[in-house]
Amino acid sequence: MVEKHTAYIETLAHINCGECEEYWGLSDLSNGIFEERTLYCPHCGHEATVEDVVTGEESDQ
Repeated sequence: MVEKHTAYIETLAHINCGECEEYWGLSDLSNGIFEERTLYCPHCGHEATVEDVVTGEESDQ
């Protein structure tokens, strides 16, 4: 008998730096993870909070 594959779904975010405009990714996120949280850009070190969260539905328009 052939075993079936198992798929795991994760939430992935691409963060765009407001300073250098490079991006990086974060995975395995829970809802609300960006609220009041300061992130540091791994490219230039700029630190800031996330102002806008764009969902897949919004980015298709």
